[in-house]
Amino acid sequence: MSPQISAVHPLGTHEVEEELGLLQHSFSSQIFEVTARLPSFAEWLMTHDQTYAYEYMTVLMKIICWFRNDPEGQTWVLKTPQHMQDLDALINVFPNAKLVCSHRDPIKVIGSLSSMTWNSIVRDSNHLTPEWIGPEWLNKSELMLKKTIYIRQTRVPASNQCDIQYADITADWEQAMRGIYDFIGMPFSSVARNGMQAWLDSNSQHKHGAHKYSLENFGVTAPQVDQQLMFYRERYSIPYETKNPHLDSA
Repeated sequence: MSPQISAVHPLGTHEVEEELGLLQHSFSSQIFEVTARLPSFAEWLMTHDQTYAYEYMTVLMKIICWFRNDPEGQTWVLKTPQHMQDLDALINVFPNAKLVCSHRDPIKVIGSLSSMTWNSIVRDSNHLTPEWIGPEWLNKSELMLKKTIYIRQTRVPASNQCDIQYADITADWEQAMRGIYDFIGMPFSSVARNGMQAWLDSNSQHKHGAHKYSLENFGVTAPQVDQQLMFYRERYSIPYETKNPHLDSA
């Protein structure tokens, strides 16, 4: 029903997954937006405090830690794009959180987001077209970026923020990871390093095929993305991704 979803976002029963699925238990999650056309609900989520959802997410994460018998005091690593629109709620619940903010060419990001949404939403709808997806997520991304920048400026100490370029990760992933570990205050152990290298050597990221997409298929063009998100590119000096190692994939 959705043949490319395994390449877009691989899922597995015992695999690592984003905490986005925990937020949905409070009916506060972008998951609903990638399975149905709900622009008014999406706007409500963006403009209302979601602290309650993050508090409940924390309860669920504690249950998971108990079930797995995790060591007491183990660091939590959270990762989902939804934190961009809910950064105020995240900081309310985790006031000392350290933020690792990665930056990629917005043209590639909007194409990838649109493709992910389309491959999820097409399964459950007979009335949507790809051309609706692009403008919707371009506008949503602009709002998320502006909110993230504002919260970072007003709520998060500079010492708790780390910016890293996607281009630097692809150029020298080990150096990039060492920088992140130093920022977090964790040792970059040989076990961690070897695990990352093994993952890269196994080509796990593309074991279901490359995620291929074209921005123009989703009703927007590269110049449109550039015009709308130039404030973000210039703020963080994000280079254009002129050559993608996987052609039109991400």
